Amino acid sequence: MVLTCLFELLWVYGFNVAESYFDFALIAAIIIVDFYFLEKACESVQTGTVYAVFSAVGTICSALMDTFMFHVDFSFAKGFFIGVLVIGVISLKLSENEVPEHSGEKK
Repeated sequence: MVLTCLFELLWVYGFNVAESYFDFALIAAIIIVDFYFLEKACESVQTGTVYAVFSAVGTICSALMDTFMFHVDFSFAKGFFIGVLVIGVISLKLSENEVPEHSGEKK
């Protein structure tokens, strides 16, 4: 799952700096590799969790990338909602490990 998050950041960054057809072709290749790793992550972790982590990491790191690399203002509201995302992803992962009370089988 780490690789899919890393490649997501690469193509998000690429869209911010791309200037030529070659740049966009490279971004397309990175996106294809990214979705390959996303598919592989779904083989070992529940799809909902993979997608939540993928989108949360992308959102958080894109906001931080905007702030530190592209000098976009970072507001309290942006920080608050990034925190809500982090709490949501952690909560989703914790709820994935819960065992249902009854399995539906009759004895």
